[in-house]
Amino acid sequence: RELVERCSSLVGPQASDLWAGTFHGIGARILRRHAEILDFPQAFSIYDGDDQLRLVKELVAEANLDETLFAPDAVRSYIESAKNDGLAPDAPELRRYDVFTEKSAEIYERYQKRLRQLGAMDFGDTTSSFAIFNNGLLALVRRFDVGTDTILEKIQESLGVDRDTAKGIIADGAFDISQPVSEVLEPLIKQIMVSRDFVERREDCHISKIYVSGGLVISRDSLDEMRASVGVDVDPWSPFDKLHVQPDAVPENLVGQEWRFSAAVGAALGLFEEE
Repeated sequence: RELVERCSSLVGPQASDLWAGTFHGIGARILRRHAEILDFPQAFSIYDGDDQLRLVKELVAEANLDETLFAPDAVRSYIESAKNDGLAPDAPELRRYDVFTEKSAEIYERYQKRLRQLGAMDFGDTTSSFAIFNNGLLALVRRFDVGTDTILEKIQESLGVDRDTAKGIIADGAFDISQPVSEVLEPLIKQIMVSRDFVERREDCHISKIYVSGGLVISRDSLDEMRASVGVDVDPWSPFDKLHVQPDAVPENLVGQEWRFSAAVGAALGLFEEE
């Protein structure tokens, strides 16, 4: 709202037609406005990585497939890779060169049908977005090919464990995983520092704080690695910051994972503004 007001002071009342909001909020708003084109309800749910994995596990079990041969996290990676390549379940280019990819393609088709039945859309965990604001105005936004899956896969590879065990290791901090986390985050942190220096020179400003949100990037090891590298305060961010939230509004199993509500909060604020 503040951004629209500032634009109105510069260009006049036509600025009231502009959309302003978070990256997730704007994206969700566009999708909800045109959801029927994709054969989804306007009030669709948004599935994160854990939701997607649970659904894939259900479909693998329904297909009577052995999880030791058709690991749900591997099937999910197959589906996400296909989506990143813009390939629908019926695309001729979809990989079908062995038993695993044949069955994964079948699961992909059922997965999409189940999402529509559930009124849900999924979002990947293979990228991270980075935005710099100066005095409340967006100065730079970039996307990097590092996400929750990247960190999990590195820990699985380094320690020889499965996905669920890797998640548990990150959550309880029982193992020293600073080295694999450092290896994954190093290129991301370098790009953040380059972007920071660029904006500081261009805008003649000083970036004093970095907020991070979502997935494993807010784990203790990830935060420690960023703090040691960028030289400014790095704190986790919650979409509920500066919002009044009723007691017990967040389910107990999601306490500490408030970032999962980012898209929902952004979409709700966007709808309020639209009204």
